[in-house]
Amino acid sequence: MGKRPLDILNETLNSNVFVRLKKQREFRGQLQGYDMHMNLVLDNAEEILNEGKSDQEIERFEQLYDTKLQA
Repeated sequence: MGKRPLDILNETLNSNVFVRLKKQREFRGQLQGYDMHMNLVLDNAEEILNEGKSDQEIERFEQLYDTKLQA
């Protein structure tokens, strides 16, 4: 049986994450907390601007992070 989304978030606490939101906004940071609605709290968060970057460059960046979350 697969893991539930909140179980995955719990296992990812205090880890570096890559978050892709609706409308393709992307952030990276350290997951510090979450709630049952999947609102996330990130420490040292930065928005990633992919304007002008190739798919290959974006894929290389994503490989730097162990966890990739999509909201």
